[in-house]
Amino acid sequence: MNSFSPLGIKDTYSKGGNYKFLQGKHGLIPEKIVKDNLLDIEYLK
Repeated sequence: MNSFSPLGIKDTYSKGGNYKFLQGKHGLIPEKIVKDNLLDIEYLK
């Protein structure tokens, strides 16, 4: 069994915009990154 976890930041952008807008739109704010990673860890348990 492979215990590798594919955790990471999803950093692709489909459209332009200012930096803050893109961070929020694509979930790249610290709180969202932590939340996504915690959900991934829970899923792997």
